Amino acid sequence: MQIHWDFKLSPVQYVHQGREKITFPLLLECPACRARVRLYRHGFYLRNILIGQDDFKIDICRYLCRSCGVTVSLLPSFLLQHFQRSRDSLLQTLRTHLTSGHSCVSRQMLAFYLIRFRRNMNALVFRFRELGLLLKIPDDENEKAIKLITLLLDTLPGDPNSTGPQIHINFMALSL
Repeated sequence: MQIHWDFKLSPVQYVHQGREKITFPLLLECPACRARVRLYRHGFYLRNILIGQDDFKIDICRYLCRSCGVTVSLLPSFLLQHFQRSRDSLLQTLRTHLTSGHSCVSRQMLAFYLIRFRRNMNALVFRFRELGLLLKIPDDENEKAIKLITLLLDTLPGDPNSTGPQIHINFMALSL
């Protein structure tokens, strides 16, 4: 199981600080079984992250619930599940392609990102309207996508325990 956490660090800061200097939180409730027990740090695993043209390896902290035995990974809020490219880097890539036609990724990867993002645009519009952030949508698909990307870039990761719509972390999910 993975949960997102806002470490209040940029991806580059997270990479350069390393796990020795990052303060990992004390988790007092299991997100799987909801037991009020302290989760114990259970090691780390390496994960690749792409920021622009740079490739880094970062440590992801794991926790263990002694009540149900589930392992929980604490994903920094700038990462997306199942994607190597950082959240902002992926959004910038999409916006650059939609506005200027240029891209820093391969055409196959760009096509995958565009198809996945366009498939989720209606759900994103609905979620932004729920929050009162989107009042008028352009008719043109590219303009609509650019507006949604701009709104996503402006939404900052919030409280990791909030029950509100997690737009900033699941906009590229298979189905919202």
